[in-house]
Amino acid sequence: MTQEPIGFIGLGNTGMPMADHIAGADFDIMVHDIAGTTSNSFYAERAPQDAGGGGSVAEVAQQSSAIFLSLP
Repeated sequence: MTQEPIGFIGLGNTGMPMADHIAGADFDIMVHDIAGTTSNSFYAERAPQDAGGGGSVAEVAQQSSAIFLSLP
């Protein structure tokens, strides 16, 4: 799609499937998780396929039109 991506912060047990559904609905999505979304960590495997990984919450906020939070 051509709109700004939707941001998603938090890819835990609840956030991962929610972010997957948003990405699966053909929205561009940018994600970030405190445990890391761009490294080879456990959470890197939780990011939706083709999702952009934000290096920080601020980066996701700057590049997204809306942001979802899934935090403890």
